[in-house]
Amino acid sequence: ENMMSQGVVKSEEITSDRPEYETMYTLTASNLDGTKDVYTFYYNERLIEEEFDDGELEQEFRLEGLVVLDGMEYQMFGQKETENNEMEMSFKVLKDERNYVEIEQEMENDEQEFAYTLYENGRKTYETELEYEIDARKNKIEFEFSEKSDKDRKTYSYEYVTRKGTTTAAVIEVVVDENNQVSYTFVE
Repeated sequence: ENMMSQGVVKSEEITSDRPEYETMYTLTASNLDGTKDVYTFYYNERLIEEEFDDGELEQEFRLEGLVVLDGMEYQMFGQKETENNEMEMSFKVLKDERNYVEIEQEMENDEQEFAYTLYENGRKTYETELEYEIDARKNKIEFEFSEKSDKDRKTYSYEYVTRKGTTTAAVIEVVVDENNQVSYTFVE
């Protein structure tokens, strides 16, 4: 419940405060331990394709710039696609050729999906996915999170439903111990 009330993920695109970049985009992620990571993207967009399909404008952009995280700057490149009320963005943030992060985001109406993959020494070492949906018509919030690293895999699900003043919530914690034994605990 604390994760939901604090806001699992927040993203915002605004005019850049750096003159060499036209766009500033912040992505704030609340970690399961309550800490937050704030990624600040500075980039320029270059339109590479535009078409009208069934009366809807579809655009694809090339993105180039940098990312600031914990006071450090990293080279970034990626792409952004927009169509009607949908947006997809993918970024590759480089520490160097063999150490980088891939970030993907999809947004449509009240649904958001994020994927984050870490590569160290050219090898995928960590991966996490997050899906968040608000259904105002049904007074329902759904949250799904999965995490996979070299050592273990954890999956958490949370659903909050309000109907006529009632609330139902479930949190499941999946733990893999040092002997590779899996245990499931209903936290709430």
